[in-house]
Amino acid sequence: MSRQGVRLRGTGAFGLALACVLAAASSGRAVTDAVKKRTVIDPASIQSVDRRGSKLPIELAFRDESGKQVRLGDLVSGERPFYLLLVYYECPSLCNLTLNAFTDNAKHSRYRIGRDYDVITVSIDPGEGPDLARDKKASYLEQLGQPEAGRFWHWLTGEETAIRKLADAVGFAYKYDPVQDEYAHSSLVYAFTPDGRLSRELPGIQQKPEDFDLALLEASNGKIARGIVDRIALVCYRYDPEARGYVLSALAVMKLAGVVIVLFIGTLLFVLWRREVRRARRRTTEAGVVDATPSDRETQA
Repeated sequence: MSRQGVRLRGTGAFGLALACVLAAASSGRAVTDAVKKRTVIDPASIQSVDRRGSKLPIELAFRDESGKQVRLGDLVSGERPFYLLLVYYECPSLCNLTLNAFTDNAKHSRYRIGRDYDVITVSIDPGEGPDLARDKKASYLEQLGQPEAGRFWHWLTGEETAIRKLADAVGFAYKYDPVQDEYAHSSLVYAFTPDGRLSRELPGIQQKPEDFDLALLEASNGKIARGIVDRIALVCYRYDPEARGYVLSALAVMKLAGVVIVLFIGTLLFVLWRREVRRARRRTTEAGVVDATPSDRETQA
């Protein structure tokens, strides 16, 4: 065989090897692109929807941390507002951040779970059961440091149909990623009125302590107010969607200031009027004593 033939055969083998490498790389890119298409979830598809005013679907059935089947309506007292959290118990990050922020605010709030409000936590993963819920509850009650709150902080699991209906009712968006075996979801906390109507939604992570209290105060329509300061706060603060929190309302402050000024002036005028009336009566009495004749004094004696 000639050297040229050997070179040609060598070149052919090299070309074949190069073609295989390129094909493998192309195939690898195709697989990577396919995985990306399967795992990258469009953020627009998990945006929450504002459902304020909607009613909690109290007929939905779940299982509590003890395994007992309960209806959401069984957990609504009708007397206290309540918070609803949608998470899943084996979430690697976001849910834990949400629960940690919520528990920290609950721990330092002037309102108490059970006395002033209740909490319902529901897993969005139908594969999770009461055992996980029980462990999660024990962990967060320990973090809260209020063991008596256990009767009023409910940890639920349920079937996909009930979970989806509840999420749709409050506008909570979530999607399951089978490749990552995780849920992409919103991070929100929902405040409900005592009769089960959605009053306010708060960001789950960047949630300010004052917003935590004001949302409860608003949901209760002032019924859980602990004093005059709470009632003033209810009048003066308004929720700002752009700020994603409660801010002072200039108009409300001006109205309140106007009322205070009117009351102050009215009270001052009343005090001055009463003082003048007393002085007039005193002068009249003194004048009557001076004008009295000696015979009158003797008669009076």
